[in-house]
Amino acid sequence: MRIYSIGVSMHDDVRKAACDWLRANGVDPGKTTADPIQVDGDTLSVKQFVYDGFGHRVLHRCCDSDEARESHYAKRSVTVPLLYPAPPELDQYVVVEAT
Repeated sequence: MRIYSIGVSMHDDVRKAACDWLRANGVDPGKTTADPIQVDGDTLSVKQFVYDGFGHRVLHRCCDSDEARESHYAKRSVTVPLLYPAPPELDQYVVVEAT
């Protein structure tokens, strides 16, 4: 199992490689949260925001401030078959590696 901590502070080239990798595996990076990405054997698991029928993110519960609201959007776990391994550019973002 490998867990990648891929966040907003990464270099543009690495971000592009991460997005291309997610797309190649059938995951929309535009809906994927900044939560860690898990690769376990032949599966890839991510958290994604939940959207309503109008394309708006669904709030898990109402909040008073924009800052608090950002952390309370509803999320769902998505697991897909791992079709392509992570590119080497992401090796530096591995935070857990276990066999």
